[in-house]
Amino acid sequence: MKKNDICIDISNVVPGKGGTGGGIATYAINLITHLDSILTPEHPKVYCIKNIDFKSLDDLKNIIVKDVDVNNSNFISRLTWLHLRLPKFCIANNIKVLHRIVPELPAIKVCKYIVTVHDFMFDFYLERPALKKYLPGANLLKFKLFKALAGMAVRISDRIIVPAETILFELRERFPKHGHKATFIYEASASVRSEKREKKKLIH
Repeated sequence: MKKNDICIDISNVVPGKGGTGGGIATYAINLITHLDSILTPEHPKVYCIKNIDFKSLDDLKNIIVKDVDVNNSNFISRLTWLHLRLPKFCIANNIKVLHRIVPELPAIKVCKYIVTVHDFMFDFYLERPALKKYLPGANLLKFKLFKALAGMAVRISDRIIVPAETILFELRERFPKHGHKATFIYEASASVRSEKREKKKLIH
């Protein structure tokens, strides 16, 4: 069977429960709802995978929502989802493009990957001794792990989305060999027409 479908994974979005914060949650909601508004029957099938604890996106008309149980506070649960369960879902559903809104991608390449890079917070803390010294042992390990995951995601992704020009410039400085894959998209801006035009480019 030919791969045509798209999967957008926002399973890490659970503000207050070990997931990403409110800013990325807003980004995820805007991305999914605006995409849902421009999809037509001629477009490929689009799945949205969200955490069972994320109470939103229940009124979509054109995107298929799949709830998954992932404990983002638990590294084993989070990494098992990322590297085993998610690739299995993509294979089982003939996914052609996987888009994750956090910079963490499966180590195994099962389809084309798109990733959103919102910032370089972990790098910022780890590169500044004055801040790094305030990270207790567990947090220091977590910051190093997520920095490594983000670097891997940038390297193996086929396309990278950034929500701000400053992040685009920083990404190109940090990853000069991969900066050409990055695209700056205004998300949650006042120009809905601009947003829809950019999302149509991603669909095709």
